[in-house]
Amino acid sequence: MHRRVFARVAIEKSTVRFDKLFDYAVPEELAERLQPGCRVIVPFGRGNQKMQALVFTLTEHTDYPERCKAVVSLVDEQPIINA
Repeated sequence: MHRRVFARVAIEKSTVRFDKLFDYAVPEELAERLQPGCRVIVPFGRGNQKMQALVFTLTEHTDYPERCKAVVSLVDEQPIINA
């Protein structure tokens, strides 16, 4: 059985109002490749606008797993920043 993984990300070019981390479900096909420090594309806001985000951490827990949208795609195969 696949364990559920969530990426905690910062949305690039978001306004100060959204200056926080957001949780996104990591699809099974990306779970082995996604690492902290990689950029991803995620749906953001009510219109699900595709935005670039930076992964800060991966976790198996989130407060609202049923409300998490999924990461759309991976931009970087290797992290662009380190811890």
